[in-house]
Amino acid sequence: MKVRMTATPSLERRMLAMAGTLRRHHILRLAAPGLLMYTLVVVLSSGARLTPLTIAQVVVGGVAFGVALWGITGQVVPWRVSLAMVVTLGASLLTTVLFIWASGPLDGVLGLPTLAALFLLLVPIIIAGMLGDVWLVIVTALLAFGFTVLLLLAMPLTGDLQGIFQAHHELVVVLALPVIAQVGAAFMLIAGASGAGRMQQILVDWRMAYAREREVDQMREEFIASINHELRNPIMAVQNYLMLANLLGERGDAAGQQQMIQRGVEVADHLSGLMESIMSIRRLRTAQQVVTLAPVALHALAERAANMVMLLDGNGPHSIHLALDRTLVVMGHEGLLTETLSNLLTNAAKYSDPQTTITVAARRIAPRDLARERPQFDAARDGEYIDVTISDQGMGIPPDKAPLIFEPFVRLGRDEASSVIGSGMGLAIVRSNVTALHGDIWVESDGVAGHGSTFHLILGATGTSVPVPDLPTQKRTTVAPNDIIGSGS
Repeated sequence: MKVRMTATPSLERRMLAMAGTLRRHHILRLAAPGLLMYTLVVVLSSGARLTPLTIAQVVVGGVAFGVALWGITGQVVPWRVSLAMVVTLGASLLTTVLFIWASGPLDGVLGLPTLAALFLLLVPIIIAGMLGDVWLVIVTALLAFGFTVLLLLAMPLTGDLQGIFQAHHELVVVLALPVIAQVGAAFMLIAGASGAGRMQQILVDWRMAYAREREVDQMREEFIASINHELRNPIMAVQNYLMLANLLGERGDAAGQQQMIQRGVEVADHLSGLMESIMSIRRLRTAQQVVTLAPVALHALAERAANMVMLLDGNGPHSIHLALDRTLVVMGHEGLLTETLSNLLTNAAKYSDPQTTITVAARRIAPRDLARERPQFDAARDGEYIDVTISDQGMGIPPDKAPLIFEPFVRLGRDEASSVIGSGMGLAIVRSNVTALHGDIWVESDGVAGHGSTFHLILGATGTSVPVPDLPTQKRTTVAPNDIIGSGS
């Protein structure tokens, strides 16, 4: 079955960015008429006398209105909306500063009109908060705060303000009011912007989870719809082979009869594997397995899994290189780890050309390093982990499809069109096993044929090691028809 939609982390980031762009686009549609009205008010309030300062305000407001109009017309283009947002915010801040400057500081004094006009700096701070970006609020608030403090410290007071100070001795409180208002508004808007960002992230996460659930449900329905075909064909083939075997037996053709019986057995084996995959659905849907972890020698287990895979290698002989420390011990469950490694090695063999090499390696990794490489994994603060990697030289996996391949029933479109047989359950079983082992698994691939894929399997380590005899650094072991290379230290 083909994957029709891809709910991936990269898509999640794009959705989050687009949600922010649409929010800014909506705010700009509201702010653009406000800029035009402000420009008209400045022109009308100036009457017939147009000073250079008034002309500057009109030019700034007009340019900002034009840029905002350009940003909101036509299709929603993120970079155009972002540019229009920055220009609009800068224009609102600059026109407010020019208005304040014209109210008194232009004449070299600081009076009550200027003090009242300083409260207008709340407007660009509020606009920055409406746009929803914390960094915009911080930058705008710092600029407004800096301008206000500089004006209060540098400008001499008018007589009316000096009179208030001499009468009530509260001038410091009066002068501090604009600063207090700006700082308070900035903190509230920063909190609001942070909350809005978190809420937007939650909404996008819910949407992505819903999309993934629909994705899996769609693939499950397709799987169930096609299971009749998958089961009917092998059952009919077994019936036909048995009928032919019976006819050949009646004719005395023992060799032909044995051939038909052998073919029937092969089809029955395929049917058995298919039924095992179907039964795995129940296993994955029930409560998480509870297993008892115990020390497991990794090299010996990997060697057994490699032997099992090579005996069933239907895609031609492959070389399996075990680049593992023979003393390495992990905390795990032997049965689940054997099944996990067997499935991963089987996949590597199925999707890579004959005569290519599959490498199994491992390294110790500290919890701090693991948290940096894999932030979504809840690593313990103490102890140590083992990063087991299974690398092949096969077709690779497109990066945008990588998160989906661990879901039940998932097969890529190219695999459906190929001769590779599969039910889409192998990697889902692997993930279920790894979760039961309190580990993690993911895949790295650029999707280029020949570059292959590397699966990372994270398991807990122990402080013990198993005794082994002295062996050469690299040893080649041939187990017909296998081709396994074991390297130890």
